Amino acid sequence: MKKIRILDKTGDTEIDFDDSEVTAEARELAQAAFEKAQKGGTAILTKRAGGAPDKVIRSFGEIEDQAEAIFIPAIVAG
Repeated sequence: MKKIRILDKTGDTEIDFDDSEVTAEARELAQAAFEKAQKGGTAILTKRAGGAPDKVIRSFGEIEDQAEAIFIPAIVAG
């Protein structure tokens, strides 16, 4: 199972999905959310297998099994 977490003004949104046929709709929802969030922030892949260090990711395909992609919105000064 893979997870995307989007932190924004609406709160903390979690989307769980995997690459099976059973969750195709969840995967499409996750990919759409990833692409939308990618435009206004940074994605960091955390909780990686084997204790691998966190890393910045730029594409949906980089999300690993059992990992969590967290989106942090860009800081806007004003």
